[in-house]
Amino acid sequence: MPRENWRRERDSNPRYPFGYNGFQDRRHQPLGHPSATGPPSVPGTLTPSAVPTYRFPPFAIDAFGHVVPLVETAIGLMLIFGLFTRPALMVGGLLITSLTFGTMYLQNFDLAWLQLTYAIAFFLLLATRSWNVISLDAMLFPSKGGR
Repeated sequence: MPRENWRRERDSNPRYPFGYNGFQDRRHQPLGHPSATGPPSVPGTLTPSAVPTYRFPPFAIDAFGHVVPLVETAIGLMLIFGLFTRPALMVGGLLITSLTFGTMYLQNFDLAWLQLTYAIAFFLLLATRSWNVISLDAMLFPSKGGR
């Protein structure tokens, strides 16, 4: 005679509570999942105060926020004039990598795809740097074929 509840006994994700695990009345969803931070009026959802938050130190965020516009301006000017193109592209690639990391950390995926597009543009510019003939690098350093 077959047992009717054989699947529940062997299921790795049981659909019924057993024992006390501290999360009996809460759903198990990844952080940032829409149902994990649903409206507080819906029973069984995590409230924002119940979701653990892991944040960067405020002084690091402030320092990064003050440095980014200056670095972006310097990189932009160097790329427009074609001066020190290779270092500018490398620093720009590192900057867009750090910005993409922060965006992905905040799980803002609508903005992350745009930043990844910029990362691809930096890669393509760095890969085709040998074709950079109309620039200050080509005029100042003709023996190196551009810097």
